[in-house]
Amino acid sequence: MWPNLSAQRISNSNSSPDNIYNLANYPNPFNGSTTLTANVPAGITAQMLITDLLGKQIGKYNLHEGNNTVLFDKTDVSGILFYTLIMDGIKKETKMMMKNGQ
Repeated sequence: MWPNLSAQRISNSNSSPDNIYNLANYPNPFNGSTTLTANVPAGITAQMLITDLLGKQIGKYNLHEGNNTVLFDKTDVSGILFYTLIMDGIKKETKMMMKNGQ
């Protein structure tokens, strides 16, 4: 199982509830690594989970309030992956594609 990892806090700016689903990754598709970003409103704890098509968890990150960025760097997985933002009882799942080869 993968260890809990913390996201890097890149800003102390707070998000409004309207921005709760501000979740993205770039580049997408990616080859080896991608950067995931998420905004977490003040006073809310959040996690980001990364799973494969079968639902196997391959990454878990604890997020802080404000803007977060996570560098997902894996070369031993490929295909369609999902990253799920979980905060305040709400889940937002997004698909990303890992390209094979160099």
